[in-house]
Amino acid sequence: MRVLEARFRSGGVAGAQGSEDFVVVGRIVWRQPDPAADPIIQADPALPPGGSPPLVEKLRYLVSAMAPDSYQRLQALQSRFWSFVDVTAQTEKGGS
Repeated sequence: MRVLEARFRSGGVAGAQGSEDFVVVGRIVWRQPDPAADPIIQADPALPPGGSPPLVEKLRYLVSAMAPDSYQRLQALQSRFWSFVDVTAQTEKGGS
């Protein structure tokens, strides 16, 4: 199993990749190691009310646009707004 955490930065400030000013939109889970496997998108339950549908829909779009091998391609995406962090190890240890 592989898991990426999708993070969105509303400010979109250049060089903000290390900034802590982001919202976790959700997690993208690949249950199979096959690069062509379709992932499961899990919206973060802590998203603000009313703020989740547009962000989650954009996340769904990004995942589909990066197929096949969206796991690798999302991590390589150069975006001022979005970042994708591998949290597989944290997930497998039972972390949230």
